Amino acid sequence: EPENPEKPEGRTLEMEATAYTIAKGQVPNLKGITATGTKVEKGRTVGVDPNVIPLGSLLYIESDYEGVGGYYVAEDTGSAVKDNIVDVFFGWGGKGTDDYKDAINFGRRTITVTVVEEGDYAETKEIDEAILIKATEE
Repeated sequence: EPENPEKPEGRTLEMEATAYTIAKGQVPNLKGITATGTKVEKGRTVGVDPNVIPLGSLLYIESDYEGVGGYYVAEDTGSAVKDNIVDVFFGWGGKGTDDYKDAINFGRRTITVTVVEEGDYAETKEIDEAILIKATEE
């Protein structure tokens, strides 16, 4: 498989990826606010173990699943997100929605995560800049 010419420099990890969605209205008081205080966003938010990847880090993800790849921000955590696991946010969808089905189809799989900027990327730059970078790269 050829090297990805778009791939940025950084610490590269093979990680186990899982997928999550949030069902609007199904969980009271769940507002989709991440551990870093941002609002979850499909195509940007991933949950990490902060002992492995510091919160706020800019990540570049490579996966074999269509629609999952490019730039993300490590902005959330989770009780099951430990060690070598990264949890990809798939959208606001309860059972039966396309986002939920997509997350189920994604399942668990190995992905490559490059830590492009360690730590407070999200605090030092406009968080939407990660999406902007992602859009210009594609």
